[in-house]
Amino acid sequence: MFMNVISQNEIIPRVVFLLTDGQFHNQDLILDVVRARVQYSSVHTIGIGSDVYEQDLVNIAQSGAGQTLIVKNISGGSLQSSVIGLLQCKSLQKFKM
Repeated sequence: MFMNVISQNEIIPRVVFLLTDGQFHNQDLILDVVRARVQYSSVHTIGIGSDVYEQDLVNIAQSGAGQTLIVKNISGGSLQSSVIGLLQCKSLQKFKM
């Protein structure tokens, strides 16, 4: 699911970005999946809009050894620049050689 097994001994770490309006009703299921895979991947949450359940996204990101980005104002390019900045930063950190 969050990992790609190359051989029996080698696992490639993955970076997962959960992009959401921050309104979901299955947080327990999401937390269970994230916790089960935390050794293989980090999970970062990105909430978009003014009605984001911020604490839920923080809980998911913390369980997945990740960070949370909340973008409430999506006008004027702030959404694009914020999300792209997080994606570039976290992808480069995880896969830097």
